[in-house]
Amino acid sequence: MPFSDYQGHRLFYQLSGEQGPPLLFIHGMWDNHGIFAHSAAHFAPRHRVLAPDLLGHGQSDKPRMELSMEGFAEQVASLCRHVGLKRVVAMGHSLGGAVVATLAARHPELVRGAVCLDTTLLAPARIVKQALPAMLARLEGEPPAQALAGWLDPMVLPTDGPELKQRLLTAVAQAPMHVTKGLVRAVMNWDGQDTLERLSCPLLYVGGAQPRTDRQALLRLKPAALYGQVVGSGHFIPLVVPEQVNAMLDRFLELLPSLEAAG
Repeated sequence: MPFSDYQGHRLFYQLSGEQGPPLLFIHGMWDNHGIFAHSAAHFAPRHRVLAPDLLGHGQSDKPRMELSMEGFAEQVASLCRHVGLKRVVAMGHSLGGAVVATLAARHPELVRGAVCLDTTLLAPARIVKQALPAMLARLEGEPPAQALAGWLDPMVLPTDGPELKQRLLTAVAQAPMHVTKGLVRAVMNWDGQDTLERLSCPLLYVGGAQPRTDRQALLRLKPAALYGQVVGSGHFIPLVVPEQVNAMLDRFLELLPSLEAAG
């Protein structure tokens, strides 16, 4: 199994496709690279596809270290250098979208285009200053699924099926507590507006049934951004409606040269 070293820790990744413009897929919290299995299979015949497990997730190490969007972005930048990928189009789901935006803002020479899938890019102040700290405090005395119920419950629609809800709850229950707390802190400490203001590459946002970033709010900040929404899925759109996600990424890749030229 392939691993890359990052500050003495093992970072697992999957690299597929023999040639073509490189794509980078970054999963969300408590998840792993497997959420992009459908997309990787779709794009590998025409692209190099890199899909890592961030530290704290999947088959990567789970060290006791501070977690942050900036740290995750540097992990991914290091991995891209390790495997020799340049000028990637990066797609991230949920927290992975925040990592993608951070990566693009910190390493504009590396990221050609950014795609955020149902990511909270512009969190309301009440979420950052009240709801998330309250959840973090509850984690001191309650099981994670109970402490984070207000965050987790809206992620899965009844039409998404009970298997998906169980998948989420199992992933949360199995995650080390220091990772879960670190992820909540990482979301609390991330400044999405500042990150977006520094992001210069073309941006595509794709929301679920109840998008986590408001269209008008995003377009006020990034007028040239493309904004889409899938049909028939809650938060986990790469799993529930991968064909819709792939079609939007295909179109984004087709439009990318003209988006870059427009500046």
